[in-house]
Amino acid sequence: MFQKKQTQFLNSFEHLDLGLLFVHSNAMKTLPLINVSPSKEAILNEHIELLHKIVPNEYLLVPTFSYQFPKTLLFDLDNTPSEVGHISEFYRNNFASWRSNDPMFSVSGAGHNLATENEIQCPFGNSSVFSKISDSNGYILFYGADFSSATIIHHIEYKAGVKYRYWKTFEGIRRQSGLSKKVTLKSHFRPMGKHLDYDWPRLISDLFEVSILNLHFSSVIGCNAQKLIEFWLSKLETDPFYLLDTKSRNWIEPMLNDLGRGFIQSDFEEI
Repeated sequence: MFQKKQTQFLNSFEHLDLGLLFVHSNAMKTLPLINVSPSKEAILNEHIELLHKIVPNEYLLVPTFSYQFPKTLLFDLDNTPSEVGHISEFYRNNFASWRSNDPMFSVSGAGHNLATENEIQCPFGNSSVFSKISDSNGYILFYGADFSSATIIHHIEYKAGVKYRYWKTFEGIRRQSGLSKKVTLKSHFRPMGKHLDYDWPRLISDLFEVSILNLHFSSVIGCNAQKLIEFWLSKLETDPFYLLDTKSRNWIEPMLNDLGRGFIQSDFEEI
C-alpha cells in the first residue's frame, strides 16, 4: 500500500525544477510514505532514502539546529545534537559529510559545503545558508513538519528590516575535530517576555491562493524559496506587520509608533 502512496508522492515533484532541497521533517506524520519496520533505525533510513529519490543526495540539505548556544556558549560541530527531530539527527550522524558553522541554526549536507568560516555568524543574513538556498533555486519541503517550522521567515524579516525584532550578540566557542575557535553569534531575536507569533493559517492560505505552496501529500507541502521570499517581501513593503498574528500586532504596532524607532535590546532586557 505504501508503494502506491510513495509513487504518487514522488510524481508530485516531476513538474518542478528543483535545485537544493531543504527539508524540515517529522518522522511520524510521514510514516504512510515508507515501508514501516520494527526498527527505528530502519524507519529513519527509509525516510532518508525516500528524500534521496526526490533529489540526488548531494542536493539534500537538512537543518540540524540546536538552541543551547546562548546558554552554554559552546557549539561542537561533531557532537552537539540536532534538536529538530529524529530524521535530522539520524541524517547528521549517518549521511552528512559536513555541518555548517552557525552555532544555533546549523545545516548539514553531503554535497558542496555551504558553510562560511566567518568568526561572526549571522544566521539569517545575506551570506547565510538561507540566502544560498534561495540563490540556488532551492526548494523548502515540510516533510511532515508544520509550516510554522519555516525558519526562512527570519531571513525574510532580516531582508525587510522589520522593527519588531532586535539584535543581540553572544560570544563563545566553536569546536570541531578537537580544535576550538572563538565564534560570535549576531542575530535578531523576539522581544523577551512578550508574545510574538505569526498568523500561520492566513499565511498558508495566502500562499496557496497564489500557487506558491504545493501539496505533495496530506502531511507534506513545499515551495520554491525565492518565490516565497519575493512574495513575503512584497507583502511587507505594503504592510510591515503582515506576517504577525493579531495578538502580536495589537501591542507591537502601537509600541513602535510611540517609540518612533525599532525595538532595541534595552527596551525589554537589562543589559
